[in-house]
Amino acid sequence: MVNPLSGLDSDTRACGEKANVDELIEAIGCGRYQCIIYFWSCMTSVMWGMQTTTNVFTGLDYDLRCVSEVCTGQDAPSMSRFCADPEAYAGVWERYSHTFSVVMEWGSCGDTWMGPLIGSVFFAGWFCGGLIGGSSDILGRARTSALWTVLSAAMLFASTFSPNIGVYYALRFVHGVCIGAGSLVTFVFGVEACTIKWQGKVGSTSVAAFGVGTSLCVLIAYHFPHWKDLSQIIAAVGVVPVFLQMFLYESPRWLVAVDRCETAEAHLRHIARINDVAYPSTALVSTARPVVVSAEGEGVSETNMKLRLLFQIPITRQRVLIMGFFWFVCSLAYYGLNFAAGSLGGDLYLNVLLLALVELPACALQAWMADRPFAGRRGTTFAGFLTSSVGCILFFVLSAFDISAPARIFALFGKMGIFASFVVAYVWTAELFPTNIRGTALGWCTSCARIGGLVAPFAATFEALALLLFGTLAFIAAVLCRMLLPETVGKSLPECLADLEGAEDTNISTKEALSEADKLMDISKMCKPYAESGSC
Repeated sequence: MVNPLSGLDSDTRACGEKANVDELIEAIGCGRYQCIIYFWSCMTSVMWGMQTTTNVFTGLDYDLRCVSEVCTGQDAPSMSRFCADPEAYAGVWERYSHTFSVVMEWGSCGDTWMGPLIGSVFFAGWFCGGLIGGSSDILGRARTSALWTVLSAAMLFASTFSPNIGVYYALRFVHGVCIGAGSLVTFVFGVEACTIKWQGKVGSTSVAAFGVGTSLCVLIAYHFPHWKDLSQIIAAVGVVPVFLQMFLYESPRWLVAVDRCETAEAHLRHIARINDVAYPSTALVSTARPVVVSAEGEGVSETNMKLRLLFQIPITRQRVLIMGFFWFVCSLAYYGLNFAAGSLGGDLYLNVLLLALVELPACALQAWMADRPFAGRRGTTFAGFLTSSVGCILFFVLSAFDISAPARIFALFGKMGIFASFVVAYVWTAELFPTNIRGTALGWCTSCARIGGLVAPFAATFEALALLLFGTLAFIAAVLCRMLLPETVGKSLPECLADLEGAEDTNISTKEALSEADKLMDISKMCKPYAESGSC
């Protein structure tokens, strides 16, 4: 059997004592600096939520409304039937919309594919952005998050000057790429700055701020119904977090992981001064990433090496595949319910607003449960998936009997449950993988999520049947969650592969791989500037 860690040369740096970075961050504590980075993370997440929700309104098609006593109390004909022979419905039904969307500007009557395609193109870009989410493992958290934040706002603003629908699709694809890469870095950056006690709360509530962005987008869309006005306002808001980021330091965890110990220590000292605490005298130990060469001595892409580790080592392979499925289901159901808001009955704006507002109690409940021993990450995720499954399936059943009002309530429960699972999935995924491949693992998972997002706009066109699909997949995810993944609440973030919980209980091939990694990691080469003293 080929050792999945073969190809690492003798320059591979050591994983080191994982507690050292954690101990320093714990000693500095969560103070003023962590409040600043938390506020920045939430503000950025709000901005991502606003930009993503524009797809619901820019892709709207016309509704049909009754303008005659003849059709009072009757169900409206399908849009395809109306567009096939509009003269037959003249004076009885007419096309109407509060919003002026991209579909209305460039589409014609009957172009029902155009609206869902906007969302799918956007999420296709998000998928590609997730594939390069590991760029923050190479370039750093602060630099990449600022880059993607500015580019996402620029692409959204530029899309309003599109001369035709083709250019608009292209710009929204690039916009999706920027958000796909940027949202991932924002989350990792925020979590890595906190102590173990606050990692879950900071990670989950910053992700939950996405729902606040959705609510704000609804309010802006109602008062600015033209798609160009809506996009330009939200793009302008999108650059605000960059100004706050000027007060942030690079992630010390990342700096130590890439063998930049002096810079990490300098940043930690600055953070300690901001928090008004004394900097401890504990030596900082490097967890630098491996120098990778192929068996023939040729250079290998670091991203490819990290993907190889993810899928060739049984522990990480099982985790990344299951978490990828979780993210797919969460994204499909979460965005699918948003796109299906017009099919739930009642006012579109009210439905989207309610679907966003139910995220607030879901956020509070999961934040309380996820850190409790009786629930933890696993129990909270399981409960969210199960709640969503029951809610979506009951919506389908009640809709079949034309019981619309109670059905809408169960749809809200479906959104509430899937959102809770989505939030915990962010935190849980970060805790399941070590620092050197955390960004790559999250990049893979967010790419899986974007496949779900890509399918969601078209799945939503099946109305009640779509919710049956969401509920079934959520139930499968709940079973997998309960049976196959470890609990991580209250434990240190793993710094290297040897730190993964369960490594000692796995099969012999995994033990050999991890043993080989330990042999290759020479403690004397951890930090060149401090080689003589033996510390970093």
